[in-house]
Amino acid sequence: MLLPLLLLACSAEPSGDSGGASGDTGTGAGACPSASLEPTVLATGFDQGTEGVSFVGGVPYVTAASGLYRVDADGTVTERTTWEHALGLAPAGDGLLVADPGDFTFDGSGDDGRLLWAPAAGGAPTVVAAGMPNPNFVMTAPWGDVLVSDDTGEVIYAVDAAGVVTTWIDGVPSPNGMALSPDQQTLYTVSTFTADPALWAIPLSAGGSPGAPAAIHTFDSGSTPDGVVVDADGGVWVALNLLGELARIDPATGERTDTVDGLSTPASMAFGTGGDFDPCSMVITSLYGSDVVVVPVGRRGGPVLDGPSAW
Repeated sequence: MLLPLLLLACSAEPSGDSGGASGDTGTGAGACPSASLEPTVLATGFDQGTEGVSFVGGVPYVTAASGLYRVDADGTVTERTTWEHALGLAPAGDGLLVADPGDFTFDGSGDDGRLLWAPAAGGAPTVVAAGMPNPNFVMTAPWGDVLVSDDTGEVIYAVDAAGVVTTWIDGVPSPNGMALSPDQQTLYTVSTFTADPALWAIPLSAGGSPGAPAAIHTFDSGSTPDGVVVDADGGVWVALNLLGELARIDPATGERTDTVDGLSTPASMAFGTGGDFDPCSMVITSLYGSDVVVVPVGRRGGPVLDGPSAW
């Protein structure tokens, strides 16, 4: 089993209130200034929208319908590789793990979904695992497996270092984005295609077995929650596609503490890490819009684990 490396675990001092980005997140070198929560365009021209986003080497990469793209701080977009389908992204050494849903079916009847590894420098992707119905989001877990959600069913899969696919948990309706709590003891995910879309918390054992999932916040019907990230203070940010919003949820209370609005069908988010990107801001993709935007949120990102460097 290959153990992941911690890619991003910046922790800011607590702000002393649950008001999100309305004040400093602490003092000293790790502090974030107050944030406007106002989006600005980083790059444009994605006529078919964008989905996944992840940082490698201090630069964000995004998936569009046909492949993988690098987005530099000056807005330059560079195609890295192309294929027919591409959704969620996660960092993995000098490349990225990519969820490829194959021929998407809402009834989950397909089996041509794959987990890929694509080199950030460009070139053909490697097939890591195959045979999943509709892979959507991907992340590396603390125990080394890669977790892959399927938002047309109730399953999150685990893929081990040999590419073997098993069911990690069954019973979370339409799981989509996933993120770890700062202490890596809880995995958060959201239900997308359900009448009562929700944010779920799944406790993690030391060996990686999931505990009983619990819905800790319910969104309005039709919100279509999608991407999920966690900040260093433990807040869970959820992209609400059709509302054009990000919502920050306090998992201790289940209450919304912050809202970023004015977005075009937000899909996935990643906190800045390294390079020329602000660690107190998020890069956000758009499911149907042509822009990738940046939003300062006044908090640093929680843990994102780096997967194996190659497959």
